[in-house]
Amino acid sequence: MKSYKNLLLLIVMGCGVLQSCAMRAEVYDNNNKTCLYGNMELQFTIKYETIDKNVSTSVFLLPNNVSTTGSTCGDNTTEPLLKLGFGNGHSFTVNFTHNQTVYHVDVITFVYNTNDSSIFPNASAKGVFTVASKVTMPGLPMDNYYKCVNPEILIINNVTMKFSNVSVQAYIKDGNVSKQAFECSADTPTTTLAPNVTTSAPNVTTSAPNVTTSAPNVTTVAPTPTPVPTPIPKPEVGNYVVKTGNVTCLLADMGLQLNFSITKNQSDWKVINIVPNDTSTSGTCGIDTSSLKLQEKQMMVELVFAVKNSTKFYLKGVNVNHTIPGQFAESNNSLEYWEASVGSSYMCNKNQNFKITDNLFLTTLDLRVQPFNVTDNKFSTAEECFLDSDLSFLVPIAVGVALGFLILLVLISYIIGRKKSHTGYQSV
Repeated sequence: MKSYKNLLLLIVMGCGVLQSCAMRAEVYDNNNKTCLYGNMELQFTIKYETIDKNVSTSVFLLPNNVSTTGSTCGDNTTEPLLKLGFGNGHSFTVNFTHNQTVYHVDVITFVYNTNDSSIFPNASAKGVFTVASKVTMPGLPMDNYYKCVNPEILIINNVTMKFSNVSVQAYIKDGNVSKQAFECSADTPTTTLAPNVTTSAPNVTTSAPNVTTSAPNVTTVAPTPTPVPTPIPKPEVGNYVVKTGNVTCLLADMGLQLNFSITKNQSDWKVINIVPNDTSTSGTCGIDTSSLKLQEKQMMVELVFAVKNSTKFYLKGVNVNHTIPGQFAESNNSLEYWEASVGSSYMCNKNQNFKITDNLFLTTLDLRVQPFNVTDNKFSTAEECFLDSDLSFLVPIAVGVALGFLILLVLISYIIGRKKSHTGYQSV
């Protein structure tokens, strides 16, 4: 309930009662022409520890009154950077990169300040915290802007960012934002290119006395369309089972995608979807630790689950090995994702992007997992992730309540004012 109150307060104070929560920002070059443009709705959800050792959740929105101080257009030696500062020491930053024909978002960084008691009441750890994530996405044509109406989710440790109604463009020419949109895969799942078409007219011969006329061959070739980057397809959902003897002890349903860079300078990011039909499943089950191992050709992915305080399970570790192309091995066994009660299953249908290491990110779709206390070969009651909950319905309700409260306050002030104005005309 405290989180809901925080959400209402920040909607009223941060976005304004009569204003949209969508943010619009432009960065200008030395000639006062637009070089960077951003328009989006962005919701932050942050878990933090309170003074009494409880875990609290703060939910707030990127306000529409942001500062672009620190943003840069980029030049021959640097890339563009869009930095949005707001509130008491908070900022959201997007770095871009490009080659000759395409550009894309490179790194997203979010800085938040737990000294801001209006957002983080009773926070035990005071200070400025930074989370960052490498973003893997198709290259955008240099004269297009990125458009994504449907929600996209980015999760970095204890921070969840939910983007919607996004329009962003970097490397803007002559100060004019493009009218040509490159739509995200959530809006347009697939993109295909029209093939070349060749049509040949048949030979035609018309005979008259002593006269023969032959029409030439005619070939019409349709113009080759400009290649458009194809969005990365969504991963196929697989059903994975681990057994001890004939007894099922771990269940997992998910679409799984890996985003990784073989080189340490992160110059060659690759994306691989785990294909269920090409994947063998194994693993182990224990009282406090269980694991799921997926082997697909030259790729091995191991998910390690653990129990804490005898009541909750969570994803503790991810280990990945890939042999072709190049040798790649990354692991992190200090994670705290997918938390739920022991005896229940964890479920999150929305796309989630998890940072494992600087060189490895994990994307899941339609996730449901139960690594402990499986009975009758079926999932137990699911505990939904925050993204699947109905908290989002509070935003329009809160705005409506705040608007109604403001109207009521104006009406009361008007009535009181009228009563005071009549007191001077009372008969003696």
